[in-house]
Formats: sequence, structure tokens, C-alpha cells
Amino acid sequence: MPLGRSAGWKTVLGVVMKKYALILIIILVFGFFVKKHFFPKSAYVRLFTPCGRLNIPFMELEIQGRVYPFKINLDWTRSPLYLSKDLLSRIDKKANGTVKMNFDGEEVEYPTYLLSKVKIGDLILNDIEVMEIPHYDESFGEESKLAHVGLKFFEKNNLLLDFWNSTMILCDDPNKLEQVGYSVQDMIKTPCEVGSKGLVLTVATDLGLVRLGISPANTFSLISSSLVKENSTRDSLQALTTSIFAIGEKNFGNKDLYLYNFSSDYGTDGCIGMDFLKYHVLYLDFKNKIAYIGDR
Repeated sequence: MPLGRSAGWKTVLGVVMKKYALILIIILVFGFFVKKHFFPKSAYVRLFTPCGRLNIPFMELEIQGRVYPFKINLDWTRSPLYLSKDLLSRIDKKANGTVKMNFDGEEVEYPTYLLSKVKIGDLILNDIEVMEIPHYDESFGEESKLAHVGLKFFEKNNLLLDFWNSTMILCDDPNKLEQVGYSVQDMIKTPCEVGSKGLVLTVATDLGLVRLGISPANTFSLISSSLVKENSTRDSLQALTTSIFAIGEKNFGNKDLYLYNFSSDYGTDGCIGMDFLKYHVLYLDFKNKIAYIGDR
């Protein structure tokens, strides 16, 4: 073969190899960012979520050989995980910048970090972001001064909540859920806002239509006291008993809504707590922004 033709083939081969090498690098980088922070897409992951003090469910996550109980807080949306400054001081971590948040009209800056590995049962998640929360919480005792799992931890997969049976399932396939006893097609269907305020349902009550967040971190369902003119007293807490509590096409009947002075920037009219969530099964379709509610 003439020297010129051989050199030409080598040039072409070199260009082709460089092209495919670049494509491979792009695929690897894209794959890294897609996997970062989240469960595998289309996974079927069943999580054990027992209820602790005050009827609040929690998850156990293992970080660097130690197991911590995490509250499930679906209206915290900035990061997948939240830990107190005290807990973070015991854990190896990598700085990941800061974030500014507004609490009761005051702007506060919180640091964020990356945890190289978080384990749930046999499942290992890598490079999980965690945000530092400075305030103190004694709900689970001294060891869990503050540990919360936020909505971002779950939102890449549809989520089923069955707190009566201490179960959460991440699964995008309703057929798989039916195989383990959950029939989504038999549940009522209603629009669900998914955003910076978490998961919000529109509920018909004696007060009219109100927007309530789904909040397993609260024992009771709450309503903003600013919406209520006359109050009744129940168990030393001020409460409104609404004769209508309708979501989608179903009226769930009488419901106690406890009054709470939410800040002006809270963003909803209140929340649906464990006094409702524990007695119903919810399936949350994040992509289509739909909530399905069934009986336990």
C-alpha cells in the first residue's frame, strides 16, 4: 500500500477513535449526574417505616457504620437529607456550598455537604447531599437531635405510603404494586401539587377549599388559625371539626383540624398529618402530579 494512503487511513482511524472516545466520556459523565443523589430509576424498593413517639414514622439510615432514625418530612424540599450540626460533627463529609432559606421572615444561610455513602438495608446510595439544620428536636431522644429525610430523597420514583403497615414503596409500575396487594386503580384520584412547598392537595371543608400539605412529620392535621373565626376546644388544643373533608371524589366525613399560627410565608393553609395518613394508603405519581388515596 502506498505510504500516502496508509497515512490517510491512520488519520481517519484516529478521528473515528477520538469521536467515539468523546461519546463514551459524555455517556459516563451523564450517567454519573443522573445517578447522583437518587434511587435507581424504575426501582422497586420497599422501606420499613415504623412509627415512633407521637405516632411519627421514621426510617433507619446507616451512615459510616452507625444507624440513625430519620423523620420523614415531605414538605422539606431543598435537600434529600437534613442533619443537625451536632450529628454532622461526628460524620466525615465533603463541603458542598451553602443555601439561603427564609424562616419566619428571616433569611438564614445553611451549609450543605456530600456524604459518600448512605445505606438503607442492602441498598447503597452514593454522594447524597445533606443540609445542616441548626435547631434542636427531641422527638427521638438525644441521639437524633435532628435527622430528616426530605422529599428530594424520593421524588425521582413514584412513592406509596402505607404507614399502618410500616411500609413505603418506591415503584413506578402499578402492576408490581398490585402483585403485593395494592390496587392503584381502585383508589380515588386527585391532582397533587409538587413543588417548593412539598406535596399539596386541595381539600373541600366547612371552610371551603383549602390547600393542605401531606405531612407525616405531624401527628395531627393542622389548619391556619387565620382561616377560623370560631374555635372549639379538644384535649387542650384548639380545633375545628369539619363535617366535610373531601379529596377528589370522596368525602371522608368528620375531621378534626387543629389550629396553628403558620407564618405568612408558609405557602399552604395547613397540613394533613398522621391522624389521617396512618389510616389510608397513598400512592404519589410525581411525574403526572397525581395522588391516589385508598383504604388501608
